[in-house]
Amino acid sequence: MRYYIGLFHFIAMLMTIPVPAFVYAVEPDAYEQDNTFAQARVIILKDDNPQIHSFHETGDRDWVKFYGLEGKKYEIRAGDKENKVGTDCDVVIELYDITGVNLVGRQNAGLEGEAETLTSEPLPADGIYYIKVYNDSQTSGGNTGYELRLTLQNAPVSARFQGSTTDAISKAPLGNVMIKTEQNFDSSFSALSDNGNYTMYHPISNVVSQNPSDAYDLTARLPGYEIFTIPVFTSESCSGGKSCFKTLSVSGGDGQRTDPEIIEWDGVIELIPLGDITGDHKIDLADVISGLQVLTGTGKVRADYIKSGADISGDNKIGMEEVLHILHILQNQETE
Repeated sequence: MRYYIGLFHFIAMLMTIPVPAFVYAVEPDAYEQDNTFAQARVIILKDDNPQIHSFHETGDRDWVKFYGLEGKKYEIRAGDKENKVGTDCDVVIELYDITGVNLVGRQNAGLEGEAETLTSEPLPADGIYYIKVYNDSQTSGGNTGYELRLTLQNAPVSARFQGSTTDAISKAPLGNVMIKTEQNFDSSFSALSDNGNYTMYHPISNVVSQNPSDAYDLTARLPGYEIFTIPVFTSESCSGGKSCFKTLSVSGGDGQRTDPEIIEWDGVIELIPLGDITGDHKIDLADVISGLQVLTGTGKVRADYIKSGADISGDNKIGMEEVLHILHILQNQETE
């Protein structure tokens, strides 16, 4: 009798134990690991092909980053053309400032399976901004996929342009290079390099007139490097029938022409490390010697030193900081 009572009691206990919900196992998406802002992946502005993400485990966070421009409004959208995401997906979108810490926007108005769109306020400054996307539902795996897009509000786009970013000295690819175009002091579009490559969607320029005033000023910035700048046109009439950048050809020692000619530009951006005192687009002992001569009052500084952003200390003059910085670069080159 005790045996049966014990058995029935044991069965009754089993029937009252809650059974954990079944969770589908899925592989991490192509952008993992991206669970922190330090691991954020680059998202291309106005890309025709959205990023495809999913929440493959509980607590999964997807971080992306982009180069945002002051005064511009950006639209971040999680969802397909039918305004849907995965049926087990309740998307939350958060936008963080250039510190990656301060929250400046949040969107979670829909239910599971519904798309979400966050439209930012005008950004306060140029810089790299961060987007965090996560699932407000406790579900992971299963049907938690979503498409992620980033667009610039009310901005016309005509073509897709590509290029690369490298260190002018070591030829190593450079990431996080901030690239933007301006025409008549109005910022137009931006791009952020990813492992030495960048993609920029942009309106087509008026290249028929070949008027330099019609060009955009393209600039590229990365801490520790001189500012790169070049006048560009954007065109679809390039070799191979592809959209490409065009720029003005130059001749003569002063880099100017009396008869500007527009030629194709391959989009290669080579950034010069800070410290090029001589202006020969390289870092070597000549820069050290020139720097020491300036300190003794016998040397000359390149004519565009201040404009180039080559100064290390930010005081726009040659000092021992610049000389030591150049020596450090040369020492690293010898040990590589």
